[in-house]
Amino acid sequence: MKSPVLVIGHITQDLIDGQVRLGGAAAYIALALSACGQDVALVTRTPEVPLLEPLSSNPRIHLHRLASNTITTFRHHFETGKRQLSLDACATDISVNDIPLKWRNLPLVFLVPVCGECRLELLSAFPESELIVGMQGWLRTVSKDGRIKPSKPPEALLTARMLAVTLSAEDHPEANAFAKRMAEHCRLIALTRGDMAITIYEKLGQSNIPVKPVQHVHDTNGAGDVFTALLGLQIMAGNSVNIAVSQAAQGTARYVEKGMTGLIRAKKIVNHINYDKTKLVRLIKNISQM
Repeated sequence: MKSPVLVIGHITQDLIDGQVRLGGAAAYIALALSACGQDVALVTRTPEVPLLEPLSSNPRIHLHRLASNTITTFRHHFETGKRQLSLDACATDISVNDIPLKWRNLPLVFLVPVCGECRLELLSAFPESELIVGMQGWLRTVSKDGRIKPSKPPEALLTARMLAVTLSAEDHPEANAFAKRMAEHCRLIALTRGDMAITIYEKLGQSNIPVKPVQHVHDTNGAGDVFTALLGLQIMAGNSVNIAVSQAAQGTARYVEKGMTGLIRAKKIVNHINYDKTKLVRLIKNISQM
């Protein structure tokens, strides 16, 4: 049986157009990975709420729920055609001591905070693992009225060694500068721009990967998180940077068009993933030299 991958971050309660929805990068990534046939070990902090059902009932998701009186809650609203977020409530942070010992040496770890809840100590807490980071939650701060505003990421994040990092140009006006700096220490940085080309930053420079426009929009919520999940799968399958990013972008487009059912075609990726240590080292070396 293949090892699961570890996903760490808050699941959220999203208030959108009068509806209450399950959200949070950790939830979207766990669901996307499981839809592709990958087992997931998910660590999150939330009360026992009905929203958890898609996660707790999923046979591929092994949920470790940390006790909390509060579920992280975002309110979505639109101004001049752009989505704006407000933070209504936030659960407490997730630390190294919150991670079950049996999951601390899994091959791949996704650190995907939504409001900086993954403590920075987690960046160095998995010496036997490779880190894939969704940067969005470290690029946010909360104003006095609860609005989410861009914020400079912590210095430790900009200098940490990671396998891959994803962020969006919409997350921060200096996202491009952050990506360039992180490329000095990380193997791969992917900067997304909605339906525009994805910019890839590596030690030797940068390149753009075209993105095909979607034909029909089913749901854009969580699209960036799904991209992070699929990019992780492509890397684990040993694909080169350009192929990994291109395939992840195509899978994300199918998600936007059809929801999680659009990821069924990505299931075949998991069949090519082998956690043999020799192959894992080889594929990571391949990514680092591209």
